[in-house]
Amino acid sequence: MAWGVQFEIARLVSKGLIVPRDITAEKLEQLRGSNNDAAARVTQVFVNTALGSTGLEQAFAKEMAASVGLAVISAILNHKFTVALGRT
Repeated sequence: MAWGVQFEIARLVSKGLIVPRDITAEKLEQLRGSNNDAAARVTQVFVNTALGSTGLEQAFAKEMAASVGLAVISAILNHKFTVALGRT
């Protein structure tokens, strides 16, 4: 099993989004493949089935908001840096 899959499963367990009994052979079978591809599917395989799509949005609301916030902050800082250099 790819290390990224192991990491993502551990993260979901530590956040309380899944419990060890949710980790079944059937679900692990769905996570075969390259590290990038399989790790990206962990949340879909485990959390979507446990919570449903609205539960997923609620479970990761803070993380999604943080990533959007970071993108906005990055864009603002990039703009300020560009203006400071006179490259408007």
